[in-house]
Amino acid sequence: MNLVVLNRSIPVAVEDVKREVKILRVLSGHENVVQFYNAFEDDSYVYIAMEYVLQRVLHCILSEFF
Repeated sequence: MNLVVLNRSIPVAVEDVKREVKILRVLSGHENVVQFYNAFEDDSYVYIAMEYVLQRVLHCILSEFF
């Protein structure tokens, strides 16, 4: 599992992350999208728990197709 952590002191970024979480929830289970597990927040941070893709970098994956 990969945990993405965002400091809540940047309000615009927090809203962007909340939008991203909504998108991830819709796409959850799609075979071509990293698995989304959960999102939660506390007073200081927003957290997103996602699938960890071992030894695969987006650049390498894309280079196989283009």
